[in-house]
Amino acid sequence: MTNTASKRHRWPKHDNHGGRIECEWDDRCQDCGLLKRTPGPRSACEPRPEGMTMKVLTATRRTQGDRAGDFYWAVDGELVRLPEVICDQDQRDPDGDGACGCGRAFAGMSSSRATTTVEVADRAMTRDDYVLALASSMAHDSWLQQEDQERDLVQELADGLLSIADEFPVGAVLGVRLGQVERR
Repeated sequence: MTNTASKRHRWPKHDNHGGRIECEWDDRCQDCGLLKRTPGPRSACEPRPEGMTMKVLTATRRTQGDRAGDFYWAVDGELVRLPEVICDQDQRDPDGDGACGCGRAFAGMSSSRATTTVEVADRAMTRDDYVLALASSMAHDSWLQQEDQERDLVQELADGLLSIADEFPVGAVLGVRLGQVERR
């Protein structure tokens, strides 16, 4: 049985020397953004047993524009992660002239696009699903070269993001500034 909500994509990856390599064919669910590897035991959107939910950070338009310099290029509801690096300009003054915004934005795990606003949401997924989504996103964006060798790093980052979500109630809108997440 195929999921009509998914499309097959060839995700380009880049090596550390600017060269382009191609990875395997992957499916991303358009509903949840999780990577579906083929063959797999189930689709990413297969319903979970009742009660198997967790709090996660998702992109939202809520409170956009409340702060000068807000931007939203992500997809509503997609999972997000913190930036892997913050540029020198944003380190000096994330709100100043010439700041790119990386010091005050989250990255969408599916779209790889940034947003300054995220919301705590309750999602029907497991921790393993979440770790897979994060690893897939980071590999897609060339932050991971070999997923298997960097599994501990991804799990540590996932635990950090999940602990941030657990600190706030579902529906809370959050922002980030130089790695410090706060309620907006």
